[in-house]
Amino acid sequence: MKEKKKNFKQKSDKNMNDSKIKKNKIKNAKLIIDGKKVSDNSELTRLLLVFAVVTVVFVLFYGLTALFKNRDVPNDTKDKSIAVIQYDEIIVGDIFSQNTDFYYVLVINKKSTDETLYMTYIDKHKEKADKIYQVDLSNIFNKQFVAKDSNLIVENVKDIKFSGNTLLKIENNKLVEYFEGDDEIVDYLNSLSE
Repeated sequence: MKEKKKNFKQKSDKNMNDSKIKKNKIKNAKLIIDGKKVSDNSELTRLLLVFAVVTVVFVLFYGLTALFKNRDVPNDTKDKSIAVIQYDEIIVGDIFSQNTDFYYVLVINKKSTDETLYMTYIDKHKEKADKIYQVDLSNIFNKQFVAKDSNLIVENVKDIKFSGNTLLKIENNKLVEYFEGDDEIVDYLNSLSE
C-alpha cells in the first residue's frame, strides 16, 4: 500500500509539474508575440508614449508659431482701424454710371500731375455739384483709355480716350461739358466761384 501511495504521490507530483509547465508555457506564449517578448502593459505604455510625443510636438509648434507671429509686428504699430472703402476715385468704365444726377469727374495722371492744384479749387466748389470723382490714368485699369488724341464724345464708354488732364461735367449720366489741359480746368474752376 505504501507503494501505491508512493506511485500516487509521484503521479500527482508529475501532474502538478505538468500543469505548472503548461501554465508557464501559456503564460510565456502570451508574453511572446512575433518572436518578441511583450507584457500586457507594454502596448498601453507604447500608445500613451506616442500620444504624449505627438501632443508635445503639437504644443511646441503652436507656441513657436504664436511667438514668431507676434514678433513680426510691434504692438504699438498694429493697425486696429476698420477698413474704409474709398468712393471718390473711380475707373474710366464707371464715369457715366454714378448714382447722382450731376457730378464732375477729374481725369488726371497722378504720377505726373500735382493733384493738390486741382483739389484746392474742387474743395471750394463742392457744393456746386452732388459729387466730384477722380479717375487716375496711371491706374492699370485705366491705361487702355490713354491716347495721343482725346475722344470724349462717344456712345460707348469703352471708346473714350484721354490725352491728358480733363475735367468732365456729367448730368443724368451724359457728358455735358469737358475741359482739357491744366489752364482750361483751372479757369473753369475759378469761374465757378464768381
